[in-house]
Amino acid sequence: MQKTNDKVFYIKKLPVHPKFRHQGYGSALLQFAIEKSTQQGAERLELCVMEDDAALKKWILSKGFTHNGVKHNKNLPFALGKMEMLLTQKSH
Repeated sequence: MQKTNDKVFYIKKLPVHPKFRHQGYGSALLQFAIEKSTQQGAERLELCVMEDDAALKKWILSKGFTHNGVKHNKNLPFALGKMEMLLTQKSH
């Protein structure tokens, strides 16, 4: 996780080894990032997912994120879906 500015944090990677997926590890990592960002005064948490990965997008959306557009990177062969969560509206 990195600070984009004082109010925005960005999750660069949230890796879970395939053999450990669907066991709650990703949810725990994401919840930890949400809590730490909130404690440090962030108002928004952002991340990107492969735009064509419907299952991953659905999972991220189910965690309270919203889809906020598509980003293209000339170094990647796929588009990225920009996701964000407004932490000031998130209740813990």
